[in-house]
Amino acid sequence: MMKKVFLFSALLLLVSAGFLAVAQLSLDPVEPTENTEIQAIPVVKTANPVVDLETPGITSVSVLEDRFNFGDVRMGDTARHTFYVLNTGKEPLEFTRAPKPSCGCTLTDYSKEPVEPGKKAFVEVIFPAKKTGIFKKSVTLSMNTEPSQKILSFQGEVIE
Repeated sequence: MMKKVFLFSALLLLVSAGFLAVAQLSLDPVEPTENTEIQAIPVVKTANPVVDLETPGITSVSVLEDRFNFGDVRMGDTARHTFYVLNTGKEPLEFTRAPKPSCGCTLTDYSKEPVEPGKKAFVEVIFPAKKTGIFKKSVTLSMNTEPSQKILSFQGEVIE
C-alpha cells in the first residue's frame, strides 16, 4: 500500500511539474531571430455604437396646450375645445388610434390624414353637458412618436 501512495505522489509531482513547465514556456517572451517569421495578430477594436435617434416612421411633437378649463358650461349645452399638436420631427405625424376619451360622455374629432413636419394636427373634444357639477376628463392620444401616447385633459363645471 505504501508503494502505491509513493508512486501516486511521484506521478502527481511529475504531472504538476509538466504543467508548470508548459505554463512557464507560454509566459516567456520569444526573442525573434533573423530566421523567425513574425505574424501580425489582428486586433479587433470595438467602437461605441452610433445611436440613431431618428427611427424611420417615428416623429416628435410639441403639444401646444395639454390642459383646458371650460369654466362654467350651461346644462344642455355642448362644450367644444380644439387642442393642437405641432409635428416637430422629420416624419409625417399620424394618429395610430383614434383619440380615446376617459369616459363615454366625451366625443372627439381629429386629423385623420398624416400631418407633415412643421404643420399642426388637431384634436377636438366635445363634451355634452348633461348633469350639473364639476367635471374633469381626459383624452389619450396615440401617435407615431416616442413616447407613443400623450394625455390631454379638460375640466369645467356644468351649471343650471
